[in-house]
This record gives sequence, structure tokens and C-alpha cells, in this order.
Amino acid sequence: MKAESVTDEGGERLLDITRNYSQNLAGLMLEIFALYNLSRTLHVSFDMDEVFYTVEKQMKETLGISEFSIMLLNGDNETLSVWRANSNHYDAMKDITFEVGEGVCGAVAKTGQAIAIQNVKEDERFLFYKGAHKNVGSFFSAPLKNNAGKTFGVFNVSMESPNAFKEKDMLVFNAVANHVAQAMERSKIFTETVKRSITDELTGLYSKRYFMDILGKEFSNASRLGGFFALLLMDIGKPNQSPGAGGKTMDGVIKKVAQTLAKNTRQGDVIARYDDYRIAAILPGANEDSAKIVANKLQTAVNDDVFVSGEEGGTGKLSIVFGCACFPKAGDKPDEVLGKAISALDSAWNLNDDTIRFVSA
Repeated sequence: MKAESVTDEGGERLLDITRNYSQNLAGLMLEIFALYNLSRTLHVSFDMDEVFYTVEKQMKETLGISEFSIMLLNGDNETLSVWRANSNHYDAMKDITFEVGEGVCGAVAKTGQAIAIQNVKEDERFLFYKGAHKNVGSFFSAPLKNNAGKTFGVFNVSMESPNAFKEKDMLVFNAVANHVAQAMERSKIFTETVKRSITDELTGLYSKRYFMDILGKEFSNASRLGGFFALLLMDIGKPNQSPGAGGKTMDGVIKKVAQTLAKNTRQGDVIARYDDYRIAAILPGANEDSAKIVANKLQTAVNDDVFVSGEEGGTGKLSIVFGCACFPKAGDKPDEVLGKAISALDSAWNLNDDTIRFVSA
């Protein structure tokens, strides 16, 4: 009877071990599936915001983690700031910054090594996001590295209770950080590739091809919604009309003019290099009067910022003229509006107005 009891106890222990092993294996399989699903989804994500929302969804639904943030190094690589965080805490954390080396996140950014803290009250490095998020017991921070191995940010996970992380959890968080870093790197490369395809190499303004595409879309939107817009063309003095402006000099002039225009237009305006010496602007919601106000502003800005070097070393103000056409007055097709703006621009060269040479179709 005694031997039989021992055997029964051994069988129970074996069942317990098997049951625990099965539960752990099921949990591990779930996490592996979550990582696979996250990797597969992020692999086709090229938008930075989409990357974050994908991670947020997968972390919460599959891994049960709802408290996390992504911090990125600023352009000087000396300061970390919160790029995204779960919605419950983002507003409180969005203006928080850390110097490289400061706090846990700063230390991770400096060393490129992950840090796990099981009880944040026992580690003076943890700063509770400088008081913005105090309900933290455990904290994990991993570096985000680009393809060259250079750290560009950190990925943070927190839990309310202390000692909440198991060793396998930290392996999973590290893997998530790697997937996030790779997705953000792909997004950056994709964005830069797209930007190069739609921008003019010399000026950094939009290309003519992109401008024509946006003109068509703006025309369709305005037609459908009963809106209006102004098309403003600006002609920068051709070489024989600007003293000493040879080809090499004019490249510098065009670039400087483009920089000036970019600083003096609204965020929703589309500014493009139309051809060698002409720049085009689509001004949504603008009419002839407001377009002339914009032209005056641009004229003043260019006069203040841009000078043309003469062959003898002198300088002079740049000759510029403006042509404008407004929808719907100028035509019912994009080509008609553009044609009217070009005709107005050619006519503007015949004006002798010392203030501004502006013609509207």
C-alpha cells in the first residue's frame, strides 16, 4: 500500500510537470506566432504612423502589453524625445526629452544595450518619464538600430507591478524592437526614395511631373466640391535679363529663390520647379486678390534675400515676374488654367511696374 501511494504521488508530480510544460509551451507558441505575425505585417508597412499602430495593436492583442513608447534621437543625436506612446499616456509624455546618457532610456541610447529593471523603485536611473508617468513597477528599454548598427532610438515597455518580466518576455521585447527598427528603416528608405522621385534635385522643390499630378487632383477636388484655387507662375530673370547671370550663377540663384519661397508660403501650398527659370505654385482656396498678395510677399522676400552677382563683381536685384490664373474663372480643364497662367506670365514681362509685375488671366 505504501509503495502504491508513492507511485500515485509520483504520477501526480509528473502530471503537474507535464501540465506546466504544456502551458509554457502554449504560451511560447503564442508569442512565436505573435512575432511572426508582427514581422509579416511590418514587412509591408512603409508609413511610420502605420508602423506604430501595427505594433500597438499586436502588442496589446497578442502579447497583452499596452504600456510602451518609442523614443527617437533628434537631428543632433544628443537628445531623445517621445515619438509615439500608447494613447493613455502620450499627451503627458509627448514633450519629455532625455539627453543621451540620462536616465534608463538615455543610457540605452548611449550604450546600444538593452536594460531591464524589475523594480524601478530600486534603480535610481529610472526617472518615471520625469514625473509624467508614475504608475510603473517594471521597465524594459531596448535600442532601435539601423542597418549599419547605429542606434537611432529606443523601444520601451512598462508594467504596473514590479518583477513582472520573465526572461522569455525580455527576449520577445528585444525581438519586437528589432522588427520595429527594421520597419522604421524601410519606411525611411521608402520615404526618401519617393521624395527623390517627386522633387527637383537642384532646388528641393517638387518636380514638374508631381506638380502636374497635383494640379489634376486639385482641379478634380475643386470641381467636385465647388471650390477654387489660384495657379501662380513666377519667372526668374533669364540670363540675358539678369546682369552677369550665367548658367553656374543662375543655379545658385534658383536654389536661393527656392529656399526663400519655401519659407514664405503656406503649408498647404504646392511649390514646384516648372522649368529652368520658372517656379509654379498651387494655392488652394486662393482667388486673384489673395494670389497677388502672395506674389507681393514673395517679391519682397526675394528682393530682401536674393542678389545676382555681376560679371564685374557687383550685385543687383533679381528680375522676376508673376502670371496668375484662377479656377474656375480661367477654364474648365487643368491644361486651360495652366495655359492662361503661362500667357499671363509672358505678358508680365511687358510691364514696367517697379513694385511688382503681376498679370492675372
